[in-house]
Amino acid sequence: MFEYFPDNYAWSLTTATLFDEVGTTSEPEEALRSVKHLAGGDPAAANEAWYEAFTRLAEKLERLGNADLDDGHPLTAARKMTLDGIADKITCPLLIAHGENDRQVPLWMAQKTYDEAVNSPNRKLKIFRLDEGGAEHCQIDNRQLIGDVMSDWAAEVFGLDPAGIV
Repeated sequence: MFEYFPDNYAWSLTTATLFDEVGTTSEPEEALRSVKHLAGGDPAAANEAWYEAFTRLAEKLERLGNADLDDGHPLTAARKMTLDGIADKITCPLLIAHGENDRQVPLWMAQKTYDEAVNSPNRKLKIFRLDEGGAEHCQIDNRQLIGDVMSDWAAEVFGLDPAGIV
């Protein structure tokens, strides 16, 4: 299982968001492993390598999706993005954020991921309610709220002062 970047907070937060939003680890993990050794080094070189790794990943996923479309299977690529059968392999802290009014991904899927991630040393399921905002898919109705929750969670996980995270 991929480990976060202890020397690069921005990359760690992006990785946590990626896994939360995308819901898969195999393809992103391939890209992340290729740049992990650069995380604490020269920011310009590291960020360029990060960009290139994710450009390659995006191009690969686009090729796979197009092949599925050409074969007459428009939903096949989407079906590949799942944690089914591997959530128990997550061994790092895990934040799952989900809106109770998400009409694209049912709430039970977030709960299932949480329930199955039994080896995560620090897992949290945050369900955004209608009355607080952030209840839509990807908290699109209150993006600031999800940013605040993710920052506070990361501060807690890394033992930082949430007031110092901007």
